[in-house]
Amino acid sequence: IEGYILSQVFDSFAITDISSDSELVTVKYEPLTAEASPREDTKSGFRIRGTVQPPEKAGDISATITVKTDLEEFPEFKFVVKGQKLGPMSIVGPGWYADHALFQLGKVIAEKGHKGRYTLFVDDFGQDLEVTKADCTPDFLKVTLAKLPSAEGATRQRYLLEIDVPAGSPKSVWIDDHKGEIRLTTNHPELATLTFKVTMDVQ
Repeated sequence: IEGYILSQVFDSFAITDISSDSELVTVKYEPLTAEASPREDTKSGFRIRGTVQPPEKAGDISATITVKTDLEEFPEFKFVVKGQKLGPMSIVGPGWYADHALFQLGKVIAEKGHKGRYTLFVDDFGQDLEVTKADCTPDFLKVTLAKLPSAEGATRQRYLLEIDVPAGSPKSVWIDDHKGEIRLTTNHPELATLTFKVTMDVQ
């Protein structure tokens, strides 16, 4: 990863310390010449370079980088580095936010219900992926998984994952600190339990 700290005001300043609160992310800096700056009006600045070491298992990566300077007005800058190490599974579809493992279903008319449809890809592990148990909050949510055809020789299997808010579901709001949750138990050796958050406004 790479970025800059630049000034169009100060003729010079120094970085006195730079640190990361995660052992997975290391950072260093180097002075930046005006010619090498991405902005023509730069008077002084530094190039920040970081290295991300992915965790052993699939999951989120998050680190806060703290940069301290000798500027009285701006003694400290903080920025966040976020990423994700993909495992043997990925999901594609509208309203899916991988960074938060979140399905955002939006507004749902209770009388009509709603089906969220997503494509789930899994690295071939020698058998079909099966959901052996599905625990949902709220309990009126229904989750199904169906295998889809894959191209010949494909190394990943495709599945249709459906999240069903049945017609006639009770009106309720599941957002912010009151999100729903889907917990799936599967036959995959590396994905024995999958946990997702769900937001929706059933009107």
